[in-house]
Amino acid sequence: MTQANGAPTRTARRPPLAMLSLMALPLFVLAGVGAGVGLGVRGADVPVLGLALVTAAVAFVPLALEFGRPPAERHLLLFFFLLSYLVFFVFSVFTTYFFAEVFLRREEYDFLDLKGVHPSDIVSGQIVVLVGLLALLAGYAIPIGRFVPGGIPRPRRDWSYQSSLVVALIAIPLGWAIYLTAQFGILPKRVGSGFVGSLANSTYFGIALLMLTYLRHRSRGALALMALLIPPTMAFNYFSSSKGLFFTPIAVSMIAYLAVKRRIRFRWILILLFAFSLFFPIADFQRQVILQGNTRSAIWALQRPGEVISKTVRFVGSQQFGQHFLTGLASTLVRFDGLGVASVIVRDCPARVPFQGGWSIAQIFITYVPRILWKDKPDLASGKFVTDNFGGGPLIASNTGATWIGELWFNFGWSGVVIGMLLMGVYFRILHEMLFKPGAVMPAQIMSVIVLFAIPPSLGGMLLAPVNGVVVTAVPLILAHWSVRLMSGTLRPTTAGDGRSADLATEARAGI
Repeated sequence: MTQANGAPTRTARRPPLAMLSLMALPLFVLAGVGAGVGLGVRGADVPVLGLALVTAAVAFVPLALEFGRPPAERHLLLFFFLLSYLVFFVFSVFTTYFFAEVFLRREEYDFLDLKGVHPSDIVSGQIVVLVGLLALLAGYAIPIGRFVPGGIPRPRRDWSYQSSLVVALIAIPLGWAIYLTAQFGILPKRVGSGFVGSLANSTYFGIALLMLTYLRHRSRGALALMALLIPPTMAFNYFSSSKGLFFTPIAVSMIAYLAVKRRIRFRWILILLFAFSLFFPIADFQRQVILQGNTRSAIWALQRPGEVISKTVRFVGSQQFGQHFLTGLASTLVRFDGLGVASVIVRDCPARVPFQGGWSIAQIFITYVPRILWKDKPDLASGKFVTDNFGGGPLIASNTGATWIGELWFNFGWSGVVIGMLLMGVYFRILHEMLFKPGAVMPAQIMSVIVLFAIPPSLGGMLLAPVNGVVVTAVPLILAHWSVRLMSGTLRPTTAGDGRSADLATEARAGI
C-alpha cells in the first residue's frame, strides 16, 4: 500500500526477522573464520580475516534492524552508507588481498604492490576503519542529531504536478547547456566551478524529479519524458569516457524510486555492477585510444560522433565476451578498494609523512568563495597529495582517493578519525530527520535524492564531497523552490500525519 504521494504506508514491523539475523551473527563470524581457514588462510592472515568479519558484523547490526522496520521508517542514508562501508573496507579484503590473483589482472596486482604490504599493516588499517565505523554509529545514535533539525528551516510546502514538470523541463536543458558550453570552452573555467558548475548537475536531478512525479501522480507524461531525455543525456556523457557520468541518469532514477518506496532492490545493485563491468573496458578504450590518454577533450569526440562510434563498435566486436566482462569486473573492483590506501596512510603517517593539520578539511570552507572573486583560487583536492606521498609517487599524474578514514588520519590521526566520524554520524542523523521522514514534500524528496547520490559513493574519496556536494547542489534547488512559490504558489501540507498536501489528497480522491 502507498500514500497519494507515492510513499509507502506504515506496515507491520518484522522483529522476528531482525532478531533472528542478529542472533545468527556470531555463527556467521565463526563460519567465516572456518571457511577462510579451510581455503588456506594461515598465520598472520587470520587476524585480517577476523577483523574483516567483525567489521562486517558491526555494520550488519543496524542493517538487520532496518529490515525489521516498516519501509516508511527506514533510515535510508545510514543503510546505503553502511553498504558502501562494507564494499570499500570489507569486500575489498577478499578481492584485492586474499584472492587478488583471482580477481585482478596481473598489471593491476603489481600496481597495487600488495606483496609490499604486510598483514600487520592491513590489520592496523582495519582497526582504524572499525573504530571509525563505531564512532559514526555513536554519532548517529546520540540525541543531538534528532534535536538540531527542529531549529533549522526546511521546506514545508509542496509542489503541484504542473510545477514539478516545469521545474524538471527547465533543469534538464539547463544542465545540458552548462555541460556543453564548458566542453566547448564557451564557459570560462573560473565561472564554471562552484555554484555555476553545480548547475550542470541539474540535468540529473531534473530526471530524478520526473521519476518522483511519476511515482506521486502515476503520470505517463513524466515516464515518457524520462524515456525521451535519458538516452541523449547518457550519449552526451559517453563522449567524456566517464563511467560514473554515463550511468548517472539511470542511477538517480533508481535512487528516486528508493527514496519514495523505501524498498531495497539488491538485484538493481547487481545489475549496475554487471553493466559497469561491461562498460569499463569501453570507457578505458575511449580514454586511452580515442582521447589518447585525455590529451584530446570530450569536445573533440563530440565533433566526430560517427568516427568515435565506429571505432568503439569495432573494439567491442573484437572482444570475447567472457574476457571482456572479467577485465571490466577486475577494474571495477580496484576502484572500490578503500582498505588498501587507508592501511598505507595509517602505516606511513606520521612515521614517514607528518600529520597535515587539517588543510584538506579546511578546503570545505574555502569552496564557498567563488573563483570569479578569487582569481588565483587553488584547485581543491587532496588526490595528488595522496598519490605523491602514499601512492605511485610525484611522477605519476594521478589523483588517488584517500577515503574519509585516510583523510581524517593523515590530518589528525586517532583524534581525527574518532571526532570526524562522530560528527559525520551527527550530520547523517540531521539529514535523516530533515529529509527522510514519511510524507516529505517534493523539495525534501529531491534533496534526499541529492544526499543519497552525493554521500555513500564518496566514501572512497575526500570529505569535501559529502559536505559540499550536498550544500552546493542544494542551492539551485532552494532557488527553484522560491521561484515556484513566487510564480504559482505551493500546496500547504495538511496535519493529518501522512504528509500529503490538501490539494494532493483532493486530487487522489478525484482520481487526477
